[in-house]
Amino acid sequence: MTFQKIISENPYKAGGIAISAQPTGFYNKALGEEVGVIIGTAEQLLPYPTNYRNISLLNVGQVVKDMPGSIYGFIVSNTAATPRYLKIYNKATAATQSDVPVMTIKVPANGSVNVREDIPMLFFSIGISVRATTGVADADNTAPSANEVTLNLIYR
Repeated sequence: MTFQKIISENPYKAGGIAISAQPTGFYNKALGEEVGVIIGTAEQLLPYPTNYRNISLLNVGQVVKDMPGSIYGFIVSNTAATPRYLKIYNKATAATQSDVPVMTIKVPANGSVNVREDIPMLFFSIGISVRATTGVADADNTAPSANEVTLNLIYR
């Protein structure tokens, strides 16, 4: 669904700006003033990050976002007795072993990695794609077992 972000000065809040999302086609003239309108999808208009969750990340690439975006953090866990590797790609389609990751994160055996920033830690100009493998090499395509690698990725 496409939304409009309505931006107008708010006379009840000194120096404030009123921002709200309305369905496309909504026309507004707040208190007799002209209103600026920015049109886009709800995701593009949200001022805060959202979460991608996968409780069984495997070697088959998963698309987190098929347009440019940023990563604000992640929590990745590994229940296996040996390390696993989270690979993050600048792709709008599912990554494969033929692609080169932007970032490779070693997830320790029976451990997790937790990173969180208030500002974007990494920008992706094409899209965000992820996959997990048992080997560190870019071309590794060995799949972890089901439910070994769990990922929560905070992005916008």
